[in-house]
Amino acid sequence: MQGLLDRRAAAWERGDPERLGEVTVPGSGAEAQERSLLRAAAVQGLRYPAVDFEVSGVAVAGRTAERLVVDATVLRAPLEVWRGEELVHAAPGTEERVRLELAAHEGGWRVRSWELLSPEVGAPPTGPPAPRPGA
Repeated sequence: MQGLLDRRAAAWERGDPERLGEVTVPGSGAEAQERSLLRAAAVQGLRYPAVDFEVSGVAVAGRTAERLVVDATVLRAPLEVWRGEELVHAAPGTEERVRLELAAHEGGWRVRSWELLSPEVGAPPTGPPAPRPGA
């Protein structure tokens, strides 16, 4: 899990959608969403020079040979968003519970989908923890 999030952070720091191939399943909803967000950031001239995620806990919620569902606690360090030399946004660090569906891909695991888990039992998910353009 930590390795996937480290590679995701690197894609955001470099603004490089091609690096998402190391993180997401090609053609998946996770890939489409991340590519869209990275492209939107590029169009707006935004950059995220220091993105850091830390996995502080993981529980397997389901597993087959080709699919793994995990619930993870993910800490995101404070985040700064820059346009050129201008700091346009600063966000405090966060801690979120996330459900990730991983799929076996090219000898490893890649993210097919994720959803934010609400602290309220039975509440619907609201989306992934992600550095967002303008966030």
